[in-house]
Amino acid sequence: MTDWFTELSNKRRAWVNSTEDNEFTGGVRQSIVEKYADSVHFVYELLQNAEDQEASEAKFVLKSNGIWFSHNGSSFR
Repeated sequence: MTDWFTELSNKRRAWVNSTEDNEFTGGVRQSIVEKYADSVHFVYELLQNAEDQEASEAKFVLKSNGIWFSHNGSSFR
């Protein structure tokens, strides 16, 4: 592994440990996982974000390596 990856892994592990030690896992799970029980909710979020950027068109392309999204509004910030 490269140094940056090891450092990133260590930081992520420290965050997980701290979250568990402080018993925050329930709140984190609620805010990240259970909040959007629908597995495709991200589609609505992307469309809403595109609309917020004044897009009049949006496009999803399904490929073997992922889903590609584009729109004709301003860039997301």
